[in-house]
Amino acid sequence: MLGTLSPPMYASRDTLSTSNMQWFRTATMSNHKSPAPSGFSERLKDAIDRAGITQRTLAHKMHVSASAVSKWLSDSREPDLATLTRLAAMLGVSTDWLLGVKAAEKPTAQRPSLELVRAITRLIRALDAAGEAAAAVAREMPDEDDEA
Repeated sequence: MLGTLSPPMYASRDTLSTSNMQWFRTATMSNHKSPAPSGFSERLKDAIDRAGITQRTLAHKMHVSASAVSKWLSDSREPDLATLTRLAAMLGVSTDWLLGVKAAEKPTAQRPSLELVRAITRLIRALDAAGEAAAAVAREMPDEDDEA
């Protein structure tokens, strides 16, 4: 691809450097996907985005402070092994991928949203209640043997 584009030539040194930088970006990045996250904090951000949750929600679900998550995301600190394991499980990725040991991570099946889980739970409870009500009605009905 580099051979197909020629860098622009300008008289001004400032214009030349800016223009060449733009040309270089265009020539080298136009057909490339954005690079895979490389560091722990980048991979964590990517996993949080894929999970569709906020940092605050992650902190709440992990039973850690929001500042702890913020420090992980800013590379100020890293979680301990037990927390890392829970974190990977919650986000649906492997610890190897989070730590950068494994280059690519196949996305796991998307976890159902909390709202969906709550809706299903309400539906199951309603069906259980309906079943109990139907059983109570059936108990109140006379047997066919009693009518004869």
